[in-house]
Amino acid sequence: MYSNSLSQKAGDLIEREFATLYEDANIVDATRLMNSKNTSSIIVRLRNSEEPIGIVTDKDILYRVVAESKDPSKITLKEIMSSPLHTVSKDVLVKDAVSIMRNKGIRRLVITNKNKSAESDLSSPTKDNGKISVLGVLTLMSIVGESSDQSISLADIDISDN
Repeated sequence: MYSNSLSQKAGDLIEREFATLYEDANIVDATRLMNSKNTSSIIVRLRNSEEPIGIVTDKDILYRVVAESKDPSKITLKEIMSSPLHTVSKDVLVKDAVSIMRNKGIRRLVITNKNKSAESDLSSPTKDNGKISVLGVLTLMSIVGESSDQSISLADIDISDN
């Protein structure tokens, strides 16, 4: 059950098949890549540094491009991405990652190789010092699984220490 997942490290439950594109890629290219990789998001990177700077989800494309009748071949990822990109180390406990997701109102956390001390904020925009390598993406589905008997929302997950 999902309660066992909460005491695991985030790196143990990540989706390792993720998609990345440069910030100047257009939405058509992004949706093609998302389709071929069977993923619902794209991690956006800077062209010259390879640093992850944002994320574009299927909802972003639907609401910020399709619903506004914009031409997806003329809209870049940079124009619609959510940024700053919130990341956590692979060593962060899943219960702490869920708490961050709940507090930030996000459904995905990018898991990186970057270590954080226990005293520091577990989530951080990537606009700080040091190179960050993306290891994967932690999603609600990767925490609770895809079976219908485990269907649950972030609000339903008890992250108390009891």
